[in-house]
Amino acid sequence: MGKRFRILSAQKRITVNFTLIELLVVVSIIAILAGMLMPALSQAREKAVAVNCSSRLKQIGTADAFYQADWGYFSPSRESMSGAVPGPSWHGYQNGTGLSDPQIDLTSEQGYLSAYLKKAGVGKKVQEERASNIFICPHSSVDKMLGDDEVTSARGTGYGPNKYLHGMYFMVNANMAASATYLPKKDTKVKQPSSIASFGDAAQNLSGTLAVYDTLSCNGVHFRHSSRANITWADGHVSAETGYYNCTGSSYNSGPVPGMNLGCLNASKDICNTGTAANPDPALKAQNRYGCTADMK
Repeated sequence: MGKRFRILSAQKRITVNFTLIELLVVVSIIAILAGMLMPALSQAREKAVAVNCSSRLKQIGTADAFYQADWGYFSPSRESMSGAVPGPSWHGYQNGTGLSDPQIDLTSEQGYLSAYLKKAGVGKKVQEERASNIFICPHSSVDKMLGDDEVTSARGTGYGPNKYLHGMYFMVNANMAASATYLPKKDTKVKQPSSIASFGDAAQNLSGTLAVYDTLSCNGVHFRHSSRANITWADGHVSAETGYYNCTGSSYNSGPVPGMNLGCLNASKDICNTGTAANPDPALKAQNRYGCTADMK
């Protein structure tokens, strides 16, 4: 008879014990690494938001170019005589009677650029639309400014058109003749379109509180993307710009409003004041990035 052999395999259990000091060292190293990574992740997230915003403004600029091709003018900011009458706006329909609370219906098909871009969904809040709607800036500060605004009565979108280029407070007839403070400009009349702002990140200082503003004004540029603002220029290109100064009444400061990042695109108060008796300098007039003193008729 053959012999049977039983092979027994023994398993050894290896127990490793860590001291409290060793555990604390490991936890400390993990905390240090996390602390090093968090700023990088935050910067990457901010960069992604800024790129998304730039893309949306580029699409708005493209839609505006289509409008110019169809009508011969830059898309109007809004259609409202003295702002007291509801009417179409560049991104929807303004039901309110002023810039502080325009009550914009972003679902309306009457917006001047609504035919070229996706409208907001009915029954939603602006915060819900911020992730995908081209008319709304994706930056988180817009959420804070708009709160629970409905898409049918929004105070704004975080973007604003240059009133000197797109017009403001006017009533249009079939011949584009108007009685107004500002008129939308003919695309063929804009000198140096690559240096005249068209749309951009906008906001306002409302009694010490940062609030949305549906117009890109001299001191209403919001440098929300790491101290930069995305601007669509009249020729359609988009760039990230730094702020130069802000004015409160008749006083001028060297940079954007502290804590609000509000400022101006022009490099000095003299540029903003060109065209007046005090500053008729043509060289300064040519540097005005809003075109408010340029010959655009």
